Amino acid sequence: MLKSIQNLFFPPRCYSCQKIVPELTPVCSICDLKVLKTHFSFDKKNAVFWSVQNHFPIEKAYSPLYFEKNSPTQKLLHHQKYKDPNLFCEYFLSKISREILQEIKKEITAILPIPLSPSKEKNRGFNQIVPFAKTLSKALDIPIIENYLLRSTESSSQVFRNKEERKIQIQGNFHLGKEKMSDHHFLLVDDLCTTGSTLGECAKTLCQNSNNKVSVFSLAYVG
Repeated sequence: MLKSIQNLFFPPRCYSCQKIVPELTPVCSICDLKVLKTHFSFDKKNAVFWSVQNHFPIEKAYSPLYFEKNSPTQKLLHHQKYKDPNLFCEYFLSKISREILQEIKKEITAILPIPLSPSKEKNRGFNQIVPFAKTLSKALDIPIIENYLLRSTESSSQVFRNKEERKIQIQGNFHLGKEKMSDHHFLLVDDLCTTGSTLGECAKTLCQNSNNKVSVFSLAYVG
């Protein structure tokens, strides 16, 4: 009853354009059409793979969405990053085909979210990619491992840095926080792949002195 009254005066709205939408619907049908899918496969042939492969050898890569400025995708990711990391997990999961999920499930042994620097996580109160990584873990029945891959240093925003500056800034920024694991095929999960430098440096850290393999997943790719 209280929820119905609340919805009457404060109806649910699309997080992109603010149109009224049905309850539990994050975006309207028009904005949903503007959330552009990549139609990538989970393989070695897509742009995400080559972005990361240029920094460190990986097995496979996948991203379900394209990132464009001022698009619904950007607005959803911004809300996830700075306001509520739990809100769009099921929506983002719905953008991944069953075939892709099965391909990932066949090969991956553990899911690892990309860590934030301690200061950023403290300021925000969360790591924005962890809730989605947990949603993916549950959907695939693959364990998620937190606090194994850690950020070693604080770093400033990479938003206005070019490819080479990002690569230099991120070098040596990660370490392993527990006893080293071996013979795993890890899936690194991040919200955005731009140059691939962060994902590449994480893959490098996970594969040092071990028989580990790494594949990567980003919610969106900056094409």
